[in-house]
Amino acid sequence: MAYPVYSTRFILAPSLAAPVTYTVPAGLRAVLRDASCLLTAAGAVALYFGINGVYVWASAPAANGVNESPHWTGRVILNPGDVLELGATQAVGGQASGYLLSLP
Repeated sequence: MAYPVYSTRFILAPSLAAPVTYTVPAGLRAVLRDASCLLTAAGAVALYFGINGVYVWASAPAANGVNESPHWTGRVILNPGDVLELGATQAVGGQASGYLLSLP
């Protein structure tokens, strides 16, 4: 028996210096479960995300070493038409993933 696949990657970007967005399609609800970025050069970086222009989480900017990764896990609900924005304070690659569920 085949089971539905709910997990999806909303954003995968080589640079988050300019925020990257994902819009939840009509008829679906998104659940953000994970966001991260990878610092590939010495310096400080903060990762942040928001919904519809309202920032809801940011990592504390810290002087991280090379190949360290600010990381968030949890559950944030996005409704149809909501816009997820993922960004960072440096040009680092990053991702956001979670579930995409059909509405009844």
